[in-house]
Amino acid sequence: MFQRVFFVLLIFGAFPGILSTQTSVRIGKTTDAQEDGARRRSEIARLNERGAYFLEQEPLDSALHFFRMAEAKLAGIPPTGPGAETQDQDQYAQTYDHLSLAFQKLQRLEKAMQYANLSMDLAISRYGENNPVTCRNYCRIGDLFFTAEEYLYSLDYYQKAAYVLEKQAPPGTETAEGKAFLGELYYRLAETYSRLSRPLSEVEPLYQKSLTLMEDESKRVSIQIGQSLKTALGYMREGDPASALETFTRADSLWKSHQTAFGKDKSFQLLRAEIIRMRGYYWKWQSQYEKTLSCYKEYVRITDSLGISVRECWVLKVLMEIGEIYGQRVRTSESNADSSVYFTQKALHKVCRTFDTYDITRVPEPDDVISHPYTYGILKQLARYHQLRAFAFGDEAEKIIALKTGLSLLELADKLHSRYLEEAAVLRGGRLGSLIAGSMFTFDAGMGFSYMLLQLEPGPDLLETGFYYLQRLKAQQIRLAHLKEEAQKLENLPDSVLEKERMLLSAIQNFENRVHQARKDADAAAVETWQYDSLFHAKRAYRSLIAGLSADYPGYWKDRFASKPATLQEVRQALKAEEVLVEYSVDKSTIRAFIIARDAAPQYIELISMEPEKVEEAFRIADQLNQLLGNSIMQRESSRANFVEWSHQLYEYFIQPLEAQLAGKKKLIIIGDGPTHVIPFGVLLPTDEVKSFTELDYLIRKYEIAYHYSSTLFVAGRKATSPPRSGIYAFAPVYDRQELAAAPGSIREYSADSALRAFDEDGNYAPLPESERETSSIIGLFDQQGGASNRLALRQNASESSLKAALGAPYRIVHIAGHSYADLENPGFSGIACAGLEAGDEDGTLHAGEINLLRIKADLVTLSSCESGYGKPEDNDGLLGLNRAFVYAGAPNVVFSLWKVYDKVSASLMVDFYTHILEEQSYSESLRAAKLRVLADPATASPHFWAAYMLIGG
Repeated sequence: MFQRVFFVLLIFGAFPGILSTQTSVRIGKTTDAQEDGARRRSEIARLNERGAYFLEQEPLDSALHFFRMAEAKLAGIPPTGPGAETQDQDQYAQTYDHLSLAFQKLQRLEKAMQYANLSMDLAISRYGENNPVTCRNYCRIGDLFFTAEEYLYSLDYYQKAAYVLEKQAPPGTETAEGKAFLGELYYRLAETYSRLSRPLSEVEPLYQKSLTLMEDESKRVSIQIGQSLKTALGYMREGDPASALETFTRADSLWKSHQTAFGKDKSFQLLRAEIIRMRGYYWKWQSQYEKTLSCYKEYVRITDSLGISVRECWVLKVLMEIGEIYGQRVRTSESNADSSVYFTQKALHKVCRTFDTYDITRVPEPDDVISHPYTYGILKQLARYHQLRAFAFGDEAEKIIALKTGLSLLELADKLHSRYLEEAAVLRGGRLGSLIAGSMFTFDAGMGFSYMLLQLEPGPDLLETGFYYLQRLKAQQIRLAHLKEEAQKLENLPDSVLEKERMLLSAIQNFENRVHQARKDADAAAVETWQYDSLFHAKRAYRSLIAGLSADYPGYWKDRFASKPATLQEVRQALKAEEVLVEYSVDKSTIRAFIIARDAAPQYIELISMEPEKVEEAFRIADQLNQLLGNSIMQRESSRANFVEWSHQLYEYFIQPLEAQLAGKKKLIIIGDGPTHVIPFGVLLPTDEVKSFTELDYLIRKYEIAYHYSSTLFVAGRKATSPPRSGIYAFAPVYDRQELAAAPGSIREYSADSALRAFDEDGNYAPLPESERETSSIIGLFDQQGGASNRLALRQNASESSLKAALGAPYRIVHIAGHSYADLENPGFSGIACAGLEAGDEDGTLHAGEINLLRIKADLVTLSSCESGYGKPEDNDGLLGLNRAFVYAGAPNVVFSLWKVYDKVSASLMVDFYTHILEEQSYSESLRAAKLRVLADPATASPHFWAAYMLIGG
């Protein structure tokens, strides 16, 4: 798109001396080695020149052939170090840059990134990390991330380049060449901020900085037009259509006024296409769809005529939106139905190398599909419009064909997902959240298509297919962490490699914590130092390590992304006779459940079918119930009546339709989805009769209840072999001394967000005197059983480093009694408050991001801390709270609380819980027994006191 027009200008232009082949004048006799070197350099230069010619003319295979030959000629010549010569280093840089460009044009971004990184490493070794010369490389890598629509990663590199240039050449001291370079860099930053939906107040100053520094008239015009389009988009967001349209018109007039001067330039023509596209977007916003279609089709015509690749323009998005507009009219005419499929199919062709058929029964081969962020969406949309067309105008046979074609398209998306994860892990330095989020829609559609086809052609295979997609959908981040552990064992990776990875990840987390703290403290200098030097360097080192792992240990790399969801039969075999597993699946209009038991065929039930209002009501009630339970002991009759009403309504939604399948079972294993993760199922009531709390017929009276994130993780946990573990580590900072209770200022800000009441009026952690009695009593129980491996960490001994060490030690149980807090905006910075600051890198808080990096050996982690299950909902991955972090780090069983419970009740419940464990009852049996004991006492029978505690695993 037009925003990328300048993004390759710096590759060879900003610092031409870097890439020019320099000759060395020597006095004296020329040796044979010198003559050989001169011949070799001359041949490499010719190969690069030939490749560059073909790169421009775009027989890309020929270009790549010559660049590869140049690379082969360089083999064996040291690019860095004592033996390296300047001419050779220049040729290495030129060859790497050429290869990166060629692979980018071939739409193989992972290879383009590989060579861009090699070029950057060479530049850093020659000039240093904070040298203006190296900024060209940072921009190149930023451009590749921008092309891949990985805007946060591109921002890292653009900001690093800006930081170096501004530091080395303050405003007013730049050379003409440096000013142009910095101007284009500010343009990049403005475009990246815009893609990240940053406010105009942040974007506009960057455009203005760019214009101030830019002297080339064509670039200035392009920036002005781009700025106008972004301003118009801002007016649309603010609901001001008149100003938006006026600004679009001004951009159009500006382009036309310069058409004579620049109209033949390809990038300037593409700029015209972008103006037309944005007008189409405006008309879509105004619901004037015919005008939208006219603009969008003209955009496609222009970009096709210019031969612009899908990485350099918005053609895929535009084609999908054309298909979407026709898709909204599917039921009005068969022509609209055909058009919805046609334009989406055309988008599919553009992400394929050779596939170009419109035969609706054919699907491209996985190897024919390029890696692109829109591929998931295209495949899902095409499957959907096949289905809509058939269901609107076809007979039953055509419906079945359309659904089977849809499933084939979604199966292709599933196959591509593992490949994309492998590629993206190298490209993104192991951070895969956005790619996983993009896959959710296809897996969700796979479930839906399976269930629709199940109605037309009932059979166990389709039930299995639906369950397969449900497993693919859920808890991908946690599953990937477990796959990584399994792959390490299979491939026997050297301990030194694993330790280096662990240290780099820990360093990244530490620097991110410091940047976060510096921002909270409004310390701009500290932010710059930690973010642009320390954190940038650590991330670069980690990406380099990841790239090496993928190349040196291909088996390990493939295994760590080869997800194999559990089958229905595997789940049945993992269950005991007295257990039943219920896995919920939720979307905006439907709530489904799989019911699986060892002694019965699996069943699938739609609890709410295609009723979005009912789904919304169910989760509104769940939220109301949770708020009531967490904030009140419900002494008033009205509160008690509300509790009974809402608990019964949730029972009717989630349990009553399953009563026949649950009959005769002793234990429920609940696999939640979306808002169901925060429903304490134990409080649900089969009737709406209002009674005293001790008399109500709660679900917990009938069943042990445990929870998990997916059936696949549940099966993996049951199959896992337990290493030798013994004893308990009990952790309680108590917070009754000033040096232990002081909370960092940035943490105090979270108390309002997370509803924690952990701070006193001075902003210190409130003392928890009962936590000392609680942990001492628990240690006493275990000491009575004998064994020397029990340890109590109180006050200053309850440090962050001590807790980390205990989590990695072979204790059977780690019990944490203290304050925790949730950062809903940045869940990785949620944490457990430890005993004050320590020397070194520990800041006195064990953050969720740090927990993720641990390798927990304990069989059970109990979070007796306040609201340790509170967190940010994440689609299909549970709540991003502390409990999830411990599961991610390998804890097979975690007890946590959804809200804060009075210290004395909590301490009593926990002591009782461990008493039953020591009597060799299971964790779920023990927790149920402890809850029932609290429930039996009229003083503590309110569910507020006992329902907060939940068990993952069991």
